[in-house]
Amino acid sequence: MMKIKKFYYLRKTSSLVLALSLFTNSLFPVTLEAADISPGALPTGHQVVIGNVTYEVNGSTATMIQQGSPAINTFDSFDIGSAATVNVLID
Repeated sequence: MMKIKKFYYLRKTSSLVLALSLFTNSLFPVTLEAADISPGALPTGHQVVIGNVTYEVNGSTATMIQQGSPAINTFDSFDIGSAATVNVLID
């Protein structure tokens, strides 16, 4: 019986949060616009958290090569411009 009460409470709370979110968005509409990205923009700030990965940039092309087991990578930004290419190769 306790599990059902917790589930009901979470469901009720989620509904309240959704209702409040919809209400505040109607009072304060938010407009999201795409950022201006330069045509040659590439991902920046690459760091390997786990695994064996190389990340190379040559002009407007970035190549990420993962070798071996699974990997986790992080980036400061991951913008790809209209004239840029990002290749991800898994060996």
